[in-house]
Amino acid sequence: MTPKTLDMEATKNYIAELDTTKRDWTITARVTRMWEVRYKPTNPTPDTIDMVLLDEQGSQIQALVKKAIVSHFKDRLQEGRIYTTTHFNVGKNNRTRLQVENEYIIWFTSFTSVTLQEESSAAIPFHKFNLRPIDDLSERTNKIDVLTEVIGQLIGVENKITQNHDNNTDQRRTIHIQDERTNKIAVTLWGQQADLVADDVAENGAQPKIVIITATRVTMFKGNYQLNSTGGTKLYINLEIPEVENFKKNMTDVPLQEILHIEVTQPESLEEAMTKNRKTITELQQIYMEGEENQEAKNTYTCVAKIATIHDQECGWMYTSCNNCKSKIDENQYCNKCEDVPEFPIDRY
Repeated sequence: MTPKTLDMEATKNYIAELDTTKRDWTITARVTRMWEVRYKPTNPTPDTIDMVLLDEQGSQIQALVKKAIVSHFKDRLQEGRIYTTTHFNVGKNNRTRLQVENEYIIWFTSFTSVTLQEESSAAIPFHKFNLRPIDDLSERTNKIDVLTEVIGQLIGVENKITQNHDNNTDQRRTIHIQDERTNKIAVTLWGQQADLVADDVAENGAQPKIVIITATRVTMFKGNYQLNSTGGTKLYINLEIPEVENFKKNMTDVPLQEILHIEVTQPESLEEAMTKNRKTITELQQIYMEGEENQEAKNTYTCVAKIATIHDQECGWMYTSCNNCKSKIDENQYCNKCEDVPEFPIDRY
């Protein structure tokens, strides 16, 4: 696709003007982020291509390409470039795990046209973030309506390990960041996002390393808040933007901290966990009867047994759970813990 000269005056509409009243919108915007969504990791073709679009007024909106037309747009769109886009649908935004707040969302169709534009004097920024303070994430715990973006100084990097995650075996790397007041938080990067930070990140480039991390979920683990990546998480190091420069200025009273390499051991596999401390029912009953006198009572056990009968006929032997927090959802498919309707409810036993 050959870039055309960008003429902002010829742009018919801005993102802030979009609504559902018509279909003949035309916008010029930069694709600031783009990522592929697969509802199952094994899916060969993305179920959607998601993008964040940013125009010259600073307005943002999320746009999606559905699976049926992914092949048409996959090689025509590039993160960081500016496009004039026409003949798309605008719908009410009722999705979760969004990266930007907007009442509406854009859906590409087979009739959508995208024209690559050259950079111009009326440049659209390459990035825009909605950064939240590390010490004020409590209200975001388990919220998945709009995902969380943070900024911090990278102070620790764990080695990559393999671990069971969402019923799959996945890569995991945890990094540690702190803000300009030395409040610290751990960020766990799952799957492909585990490669967003290299093992030798401390040896490469300027120090300190100020990172911006997008599209994360805030959770609680052992009494501490932590961040978990999603499929759309991006990680930027030392961007030349005002937010990073202001962060560095506010760090003047904070001693420069060397990035620590933290070695963690590979957790046991699911197969190992299923056979660990194997006991019979008789042995488990004996351990229970002995109570505090038996040190084994503090351990975790596995047992192979046949289900003879289910006593609770009303509740049954399974429940439908939230795919985010694993809690039981009610008859309206609502998770009271997350205060949201889960996107992919899961049956648990």
